[in-house]
Amino acid sequence: MRHRAFSRALASSSRLVILAALARGEKTATELREMLGASAPLISWHLRVLKRESLLTTRRRGREVVCNLNEPELLRKQRSLFEEILGSSKPGLDGEGG
Repeated sequence: MRHRAFSRALASSSRLVILAALARGEKTATELREMLGASAPLISWHLRVLKRESLLTTRRRGREVVCNLNEPELLRKQRSLFEEILGSSKPGLDGEGG
């Protein structure tokens, strides 16, 4: 995985909301659109970005596009990396001290 592209994929609050929603279970593109209050083309664009980085999979169910997290373990590994980075950075960023 390219770390720069992965970081860019997570740089959008909308994409983070999508990932958080999918962590609770599969959602249709329509459900995600309604949740975010965004247009269908914008949701499709966000889904393409996440799919390109292998963060989610999509499948057709009739006319609906159903989305799932591709590899929850991949996100857990990245979370560990972020926690490691934050743990070794300036005081106060890791929730401790001033």
